[in-house]
Amino acid sequence: MKPLQQWIWVCISLAVFSACNKPFVDELNKVELQINVTHRMAGNLLTLNDPTTTPFGEPVTISNFQYYLSRIELINAGGNIVRLPVEYYLISERNEASKSVNLRVPAGTYRGIRMLLGVDSTRNVSGVQEGALDPANGMFWSWNTGYIFAKLEGKSPVSTAPLQNVTYHIGGFKAAESALQTIEMPFPTLTPFSASDTAYVEVSVNLDKWFDGPFPLRIADEPFVMNAGNMAQQISVNYSRMFSITSVSN
Repeated sequence: MKPLQQWIWVCISLAVFSACNKPFVDELNKVELQINVTHRMAGNLLTLNDPTTTPFGEPVTISNFQYYLSRIELINAGGNIVRLPVEYYLISERNEASKSVNLRVPAGTYRGIRMLLGVDSTRNVSGVQEGALDPANGMFWSWNTGYIFAKLEGKSPVSTAPLQNVTYHIGGFKAAESALQTIEMPFPTLTPFSASDTAYVEVSVNLDKWFDGPFPLRIADEPFVMNAGNMAQQISVNYSRMFSITSVSN
């Protein structure tokens, strides 16, 4: 084989070797990241079917609380967004396992997390889906109105709804009525995630802010919201402020 041919063959072989080994190299630089979510209300851990109170002193017993997290991304030390594979997670107080989200992320130093509360418009009109987006999960209205992004249900003696029910099903993806909310949660300090480590992010969700936000929500005035529109938008603004990171460790 001539020198030129040998050189070309070596270059091709190196390129193929590099391409074939890239996923392996990338895997060596990945970190297991576990996001653990805790729900609280009135200063205590949320316990379904136990009495509690809203920030306005209204008694309420919550029987169901769940919501979608999606499009989770990291914010690196330079403030740039590190995109991850798009996934959808249904977090439910009824399902303890759902409150831990497990990801594989690139090693690096990070300052926070960004995520979408809800389901993006594309998935709202993508037909029958599986997993967290399966309509059997009870978080889907119709092909026209799409997914329920967050659901809070219970009872309150101040509710004027039948059987004193409290029912908030919040959604709406169309521009004029969108309840989609993007949140950014800063880490307490810049945090390095090292390859082969497991990192843990503890997120506290304060349900008080569902009621006591930029748009105060009193059960006595509005115990029932089950459609997209202005009220759903306002409640989504409130609950977008529920989330905060309490600790990061690895």
